[in-house]
Amino acid sequence: MRFIRRFEELLLDMFDQGLLNGTTHACIGQEADAVAVVDHLGDDDHIFSNHRCHGHFLARTGDALGLMTEIMGKPEGVCGGIGGSQHLHAPGFMSNGVQGGIVPNAAGIALAKQLSGGAGLSVVFIGDGTLGEGATYEALNLASLWKLPLVVVLEDNGWAQSTPSSATLAGSARDRFTAFGLAVFEIDSTDVQDIALLAGRALARNGAVTLNANTVSFAACGATAGAGGVPPPFPPASVPTLPDLAKWVLFAVLLGGGGYLVSRRTRAASNN
Repeated sequence: MRFIRRFEELLLDMFDQGLLNGTTHACIGQEADAVAVVDHLGDDDHIFSNHRCHGHFLARTGDALGLMTEIMGKPEGVCGGIGGSQHLHAPGFMSNGVQGGIVPNAAGIALAKQLSGGAGLSVVFIGDGTLGEGATYEALNLASLWKLPLVVVLEDNGWAQSTPSSATLAGSARDRFTAFGLAVFEIDSTDVQDIALLAGRALARNGAVTLNANTVSFAACGATAGAGGVPPPFPPASVPTLPDLAKWVLFAVLLGGGGYLVSRRTRAASNN
């Protein structure tokens, strides 16, 4: 968890310095969900993640350098620098920034496992904003009807990008799942041990199941390089090299105190 937090604080700091192009979405505050669930998974299990995928990816693969180089757009990245921050692929892992679309994909993986007689679960991480997408409910219906080995992990931080859930979500998130006869395991905690205990119970059930983790996000909805979302060009001398990236990843582990949020406030105060 500490590694994921430091990695993303460093990542956001690099955006502030103009060292990264494009956009990224941090999971700061939600790290416990990723660690608690992934700790129960084996090689036969598959993860589908969303736009806020760094914590899930690092918990699953540990490939920090591959992720950093991918976000930098370098050929050494896990997807050759083409996928960027949101669209990652590794053995047993895939992420996509299209909200809702990942749930049918995850259900498809679960169906393939069921039909082939193979072992393992298909686990999909979604946010509360995804509950506004119709494709999600089509997938939940079939997952329940066919008793697919699908685990839906809802990380409910109360926000869909920059829109509060209270402005878009009628009823309760729990009822969205129970309407299809899905078992729901729900927790209001950011304690990794509490979440891991409940995740173990959820993943041990047969058929489709949901784990609702009511959590909190300490990061903005996203970080974009350059004013108005236009990435600034890299001066030739400032293009980071692989040794630089390796050092930054190491710093993500070693950096202590302050952190990204404090450093941002410090810089803002010094600029006033």
